[in-house]
Amino acid sequence: MKKKFLLCVGCQKGGTTWLAEYLEGAPGFRLGAQKEMHVLDTHFFAPDWLQGRLRSDRDLLAKLPAGAEAEREEVTERIAARELCQGLVGDLDAYARYFRDLAKSADVVADMTPNYALLTAAQWRSTRDALERNGLAPRILFLMRDPERRMESAWRMRERNARGSVAPRSPRPVPRWRLLLRRASGPAGAQAASNHPYLAFASNDNLARSRYETTIRAIEQVFPAEDIHYAFYENLFRPDTIAAINAFLGLPDRPADFGARVNASPVVKPIDPAERARVRALLEPTYRFCEERFGEGQIRAIWKR
Repeated sequence: MKKKFLLCVGCQKGGTTWLAEYLEGAPGFRLGAQKEMHVLDTHFFAPDWLQGRLRSDRDLLAKLPAGAEAEREEVTERIAARELCQGLVGDLDAYARYFRDLAKSADVVADMTPNYALLTAAQWRSTRDALERNGLAPRILFLMRDPERRMESAWRMRERNARGSVAPRSPRPVPRWRLLLRRASGPAGAQAASNHPYLAFASNDNLARSRYETTIRAIEQVFPAEDIHYAFYENLFRPDTIAAINAFLGLPDRPADFGARVNASPVVKPIDPAERARVRALLEPTYRFCEERFGEGQIRAIWKR
């Protein structure tokens, strides 16, 4: 019997990191070398993504101060994982074989890369065919969040990173070396972020990541309904939502820590109400699509427009 291969395709800032940490505690579940492999997006439309991150990691490794051994080990492990992912780019069968081998010791294997929400139907078809001919049964999970609020959270993350602060992930203090390196790594980047208001950010790929109708139409052209599961960020932190995801994957239901939040983006500066209104207007087709697809009552109850 084919092992299930979970492709969680987003959305970005939609709770995928929290969900990955929860699922990693399940018996029989295994992520790839890293939660976000970034193989498919690099393969199909972002050829420099992994190489760019590898350059940044190697630069960080070279700048680490003496005595930062734990951090050196962390960055070294990340470089090794990204080198593995880079080695899979260009060969979808190699990508499938990697997860097929991983599945020898698991019931469900997973790649949870939100950027995959930007794949086209043709790209999904090529991916599906490679996975299936290598003995895997793909399952698609798509988490959605209020489209404009998702955009806002992504923008705040960019602003946070430009200022050298970090996302709240745990009560552990952030090492001073990490903050100093973030600030030293690119004052130009911080200046660029400050010169791009919210409306400018809400364009191109950033806008596309909130166009859920495009993602849904693409995956539904390729995968049968029983192999796709939709959920909403606003309802994610509830036992019934988690139970449904576990059932979809064939995993045992377990308690979850609904009080934990991962990779949250704090408010660093207010958004101009006029800009917010214009972004919502750009996303009006998405709100209408989701109301028609999932029910007007459900969508209006969780996405306050």
